[in-house]
Amino acid sequence: MNRKSRVMAALVAGVILCALIGWMRSRGTPGNASRLEDEPAPSQPVSGDVSNAKQTDSLHAKRLFELRRDLLAATDPAARRARFLQFREQLHQDGFTAADWLAFLDSGEDAPTGEAFSVGPGGNLRESPTLRVFALDVLGQIAPESAAKVGLRLLTEAPAPDEWAIALRNVARVQGVDDELRGHVLEGLANTEWALAPSVGYLEGFDAAVFSASPPMIPALSRLTTMEYPAATRFAATLALQRSASQSFPALASSIASDPILAANPELRADLFARADLREPDQRVWVATHLSNAATSDAEAEALIRALPNENQRLSNNLLTETQISPLQDLLGEQLQTLAVLQQWSQDPALAARGPSFDAAVQRLQNVTAQAIPAFQRP
Repeated sequence: MNRKSRVMAALVAGVILCALIGWMRSRGTPGNASRLEDEPAPSQPVSGDVSNAKQTDSLHAKRLFELRRDLLAATDPAARRARFLQFREQLHQDGFTAADWLAFLDSGEDAPTGEAFSVGPGGNLRESPTLRVFALDVLGQIAPESAAKVGLRLLTEAPAPDEWAIALRNVARVQGVDDELRGHVLEGLANTEWALAPSVGYLEGFDAAVFSASPPMIPALSRLTTMEYPAATRFAATLALQRSASQSFPALASSIASDPILAANPELRADLFARADLREPDQRVWVATHLSNAATSDAEAEALIRALPNENQRLSNNLLTETQISPLQDLLGEQLQTLAVLQQWSQDPALAARGPSFDAAVQRLQNVTAQAIPAFQRP
């Protein structure tokens, strides 16, 4: 695949994800709620107002409870969003402290903001669907240690899916990757209710599976690629598998090779194997072993060889990981090394059955590199 094709593939993937998320929002997916009470009708009294801030003397904490009251009392989504935006725009001028946000989070109360769940640069949220998600996001920025402690507590208390995603981010920023974090990621991926009616925040939380990539993540994600789940969940799980394979192939290769769901989806498994970096000896061994395995069908082997080297990426803001864009000269170097490996494999008796696929791939890479090399030789 030439550079133009790779860029187009990345753009198409991004457009598809945006379309899926937009479709979910237009349908009012049940999972978009974050453990909220039913919104009261305008004539109903709103419970849990400013008096709930009695645990702190801070006027700023009381303002958060006033904001909650106003959001719940708003007569329509536009009015609710306008009230929240007014608060958000003034936030940087006010002296809110970690204690203020903790007081609100400890109350267990919440309200919808009228916003979506949208990740911005650095993993911080551009938009937050609920006041609790907003509080968790802000706390994670101004008091990471406190946010991690709150996040761990939430993760043991069956949080709403959007809170699960932000709690994972807050914990991972402080603790990094450990068995505790991986356990909470796996718990969320195994939540069938969330997966069948996914919120945008839940799907964004799959980035934590990429961040904490390990063999158990492969079956947890592959399960979500089956037709049992809606398109948005399948797409997010597939993308997480692809990104995990690109970033952590050596640690995941055995699980990818042995996973029964991936075995039943040879096109996807071929895509994952093609993300191996053939410049690395251990990764070359994994790919060669898979190609020489009699259980690997001709169709899968052809798809794998045709995709090598699979450099496709999706450019996006993620909660935890950053997309690393390889310089064009590095991409050319990988293509040249892949070409050399494929030429060697085409002469290997153990891989003789894959000969026609090797020939086609060698021809393709020879054409691509022949066009690219002169561009790098120009003064």
